[in-house]
Amino acid sequence: MPNYSVVIKLKNQTKMEIESKLRAAFEDKSVEEIHISEAGTLLTCYYACRSNNHFGCVHWTEEDLRSKFRELGIPVSEEILDVVKSSYLLRHIDDRMIELGWEIIEEAIVDAQSDQ
Repeated sequence: MPNYSVVIKLKNQTKMEIESKLRAAFEDKSVEEIHISEAGTLLTCYYACRSNNHFGCVHWTEEDLRSKFRELGIPVSEEILDVVKSSYLLRHIDDRMIELGWEIIEEAIVDAQSDQ
């Protein structure tokens, strides 16, 4: 049976209260791990990926785009953000990251073989 990861936003409770209620609701025997982090933090994404046995997960945010605009010294507006986010390159960024990822995985395997 596969393992699952669930992201739930809750408010007005402590981490201990949330964990206690989750364990009671799902029974201790079905709860393998519980990772509780503040909503919107990078840890939420990290734990969601990790619990699915993923590695090398990348999550881009609008703030990442704004930061790159600032770094390049280019004024940023909501309109230009929408244009960039809807561009062909960003709509297919996951495809390009997957392609590059396969190249890196192959390189790592070849490197590991040459070390033996």
